[in-house]
Amino acid sequence: MGEDSGKPIYSQLSAIQPVGFKRRFRYEGGVPQQVGQWIMHEYSLNTTLVPENDQGYVLCRVRKNDREEKKAEKRRKLIT
Repeated sequence: MGEDSGKPIYSQLSAIQPVGFKRRFRYEGGVPQQVGQWIMHEYSLNTTLVPENDQGYVLCRVRKNDREEKKAEKRRKLIT
């Protein structure tokens, strides 16, 4: 599931107009134990900085969410 709108990213030179946006998504399919275990960060340029005839591109970073594993491990320890 993704955030509704991206978080603005500003240049160190100017805080007036964002140079791009960052959105975060988390995995929600499959078995319940896997929900939230994978996080994807999507970075995109501000459309006002891209020529009109250019296609839009995004850069994505996928990582395993270790926090969810640690929470599950703590729950298991509390049960035993």
